[in-house]
Order: sequence, then structure tokens, then C-alpha cells
Amino acid sequence: MPSPHRARWEAFAAQSGLGLVRLGERGWDRVELGERSAILQYVDVPAELAGAGDVVFVQSGQRSPLETWKLIVHPNSAMRALASGDAGLVELALAVDARYITLRSVGTVVLGVDCRDRVASELLSAAVSRLDADAGGVETLGPWEESRVQILAALAGGITLPTQLVIRAFASDTGIAQWIPRLGELIGCRVEWHDEGAHADER
Repeated sequence: MPSPHRARWEAFAAQSGLGLVRLGERGWDRVELGERSAILQYVDVPAELAGAGDVVFVQSGQRSPLETWKLIVHPNSAMRALASGDAGLVELALAVDARYITLRSVGTVVLGVDCRDRVASELLSAAVSRLDADAGGVETLGPWEESRVQILAALAGGITLPTQLVIRAFASDTGIAQWIPRLGELIGCRVEWHDEGAHADER
């Protein structure tokens, strides 16, 4: 029996006239991580992803983008990664290049983040978590202090300095607009306001 989530996606695909691919049904491809890896050496990913030209990773909720990879790769790769904590989870994300789109709630508003850089995606996820904690009066680590951000910045070859990141923002209402400058302050990067679209990427 399909899970409720799978049934929902199947119904959505049928209504939209889209094809639905179940990851892993075509088998698994081994991706060697090379010199970037100190732990896993390789990750087995769904063959559908390994052969795709562009991979768009979409998620909602409070889970970080990195943590979700353990649900996508082969269970054996996920097990090996989990045994090594944050460092292992970071290496899972090195296997596939992707565009990350994440919807996160801050207080009563929903913030959308669109990144093409692994480090930027995890950094912004950590910063949004900090915003949410601030709203609740909880003191947490700054985004650059997060273990996963530091490990990823060292391994992934993406951004490593705040000056390499620009937040290009669009706010549909004042509830969202109030949080964007605070995101820039937490990360230490510049914010640009645009009339349409909302994304963050390395410059």
C-alpha cells in the first residue's frame, strides 16, 4: 500500500498532467566523492538522480536541507552517514548537485529560500532557525557557528565568507519584509530588494 504522502503526490501529478518518478525503482548509482570525502568515500544515489540534468530539491518544514538527503540516498549510505553524525550528513549532500528551494515558517509568516549553493542553503536554513528561535526568546548559535555549515564550507567548495553571499529578496507582505534585514545581519551579508522573485545565491 502506498504511503499517504506518495498517494498525495500521485494524485497531484495526475491532476497536473505530469509524470511521477519513484526514486530508486531503476536501481542505484555509486557516486565517488574523491578527495572531498574523509568518511564515506562514496554515496549510492537513485539512478534517476544520477542521470538527471537539473535536480531541484524542494522541501517545507523545519528540517535542514542536508538532513533530508538521508531519506533519498540508499539506506546503506544513509546508515554509514548517520554513524558519523554531522560530518557524514554533510558528505551525503556532496553526491548530487542540486538547486534547493525551502519553505520555512517564521512566527506567523512563511519564508521561501531558493539557493544553487549547498553552503548557502544550509547557512540560510540555520539563519531562519535562529530567527524562529529569536521570535520565541531562545538564544541559539549563529548560523556560521553551526557544525554542519562549517563542515560543508570546508568540503563543498562553495561560499566560505559572508561577503560572497547576497540575499535577493522579494516580500509579498510586511510580515515577511521585517525578517529579511535580520537575516542579512545574522549572516553578515548584503540584502538587495527586487520587485519579483526571491532567491539567495552566491555572487
